[in-house]
Parts: sequence; C-alpha cells; structure tokens
Amino acid sequence: MKQFWTEKHKLNDVAHLTGSDLYAINTYMELPLMPDMDVLNIGVGMGKCTRQLKELTNNVYVLDICQEAIDKVKDVIIKGYLTPQSLPKYKFDLIMSHLVSQHINKEELTNHIEYGINALSLQGEMVIQIAVPINRNEVDYSDASAGAGSIKYTIDEVVELINIYGGRLTRLKFYERFLQYNMDWYIFHIKRINMIHIEEPEQ
Repeated sequence: MKQFWTEKHKLNDVAHLTGSDLYAINTYMELPLMPDMDVLNIGVGMGKCTRQLKELTNNVYVLDICQEAIDKVKDVIIKGYLTPQSLPKYKFDLIMSHLVSQHINKEELTNHIEYGINALSLQGEMVIQIAVPINRNEVDYSDASAGAGSIKYTIDEVVELINIYGGRLTRLKFYERFLQYNMDWYIFHIKRINMIHIEEPEQ
C-alpha cells in the first residue's frame, strides 16, 4: 500500500490523488471550522485542501502514509505524521478525512478511528467521509492492497469501532449515491464520550 501511494505522489498522478477543494467538500461535510483551531487533515492528496485550511487557521497538521505527500505541504503545516499511532493525545479540535476510507483496509480504518479519537481535544470533533455499500450486507475489501478506491464498510461496523474506542457518533449524514460502484457516501461526525471530573469529598 505505501509503495503504491509513494509512486503516485512521485508522479503527481492526478487520477489517483485528489485535488479536492475545501470549500466544495465543506458543503456536505459541514466542518466546524473556527480560527486558531488545531486541525488535522488525513490524506494530503495533491495538497489543495491542506493549503486552503491554512487560509482559515495557522494550526494545520496532516497525516499521510507517504513522506512525499507531507513534503508537498511542509511550507503550510506545523507537523506531518506518517502513522495514526504517532498522533498526540488530546490535541486536535478538528480531524477531517475525505476520500481516504475507501483506500484502506479494516485494520487501517480501525487505527484511524482509535488513534483519531485519542487525538481529539475534549471538545474536538472528527469528521470522516466513508463509502457504504448500497446493499448493506455487502462489504468489499477486495481492492485494499491496490488502493483502488472502492473499499466499502457498513454503517454498523463503523459505529462499532467508534463505540469500542471511546467515541460517540453525534451525526450521520447521507451525501450521495454512486450506482456504478454500488456505494453511498456518508459523513460520520464523531466526538469523545463526555468525560466528567468527579470531585471527591474532603477527608
């Protein structure tokens, strides 16, 4: 997987690397963007979205499997991470992931959700676009090794991962149907489970 994407970044392969416009995807992802937020963008692509984030906040970070991708935006980010496991805890006010989930296998998605939730600030939010099979009983991991973009996950298995790793689904939004690929696009809004500080009585 890493070799596949490294080659695509070296070639600037626009057929595989998204050049998504932040303002366009925000019409359906509805990102809670505010000035001076610490924002983590998962998946750099051609870098357009990351650069547009810089217009809205000075505190932009990225997570990408390829150093070549991170290097494309190193002039506008504070730091880049190569693995979800390397993310700091309680750091980010917003974590966004667009056109990434359909390129990664179940283990990688699990890592993104587990360590992403851990990396959220107490009031932070994670917003992920995920491809869901139109036939809800059909899950397709067949293209995971090639990163071809057609990997689908059921809503139930994504919600299960969110619950297992200390998150809560605050909103689930259907966006668009792609009949030719047997997939629906859904937007998952995730927050930490509320953490309550308990004051013990004085002894």
